[in-house]
Amino acid sequence: MKLIAKFHDLDSFTSEEAVRRAKDSLGEFAEVKAYPSTPDPWDNIYFAIQELITADQLDLIFDEGALYPEKLKVLRGTILSRLEDELDEVIRDNEKKVT
Repeated sequence: MKLIAKFHDLDSFTSEEAVRRAKDSLGEFAEVKAYPSTPDPWDNIYFAIQELITADQLDLIFDEGALYPEKLKVLRGTILSRLEDELDEVIRDNEKKVT
């Protein structure tokens, strides 16, 4: 018998943690995949940003102490730069399709 269970994990920091916790509950042979909460594009963007930044941010929180705000600005700048690059690529791709 195959069962499909869907639920929201509101406590895990990363999808890897959510998958591990679900497997701990459901058993090691359970097939568990993490997805954004909804198919809405903004939920997909949130999920992707969370995947990109969370591990690094947690390292900063626990390892950098008083330097956390300064180090977070650097991490934030790095992520925003990458996001801007991706946005620029999408815009260029769309313009190429029109011409």
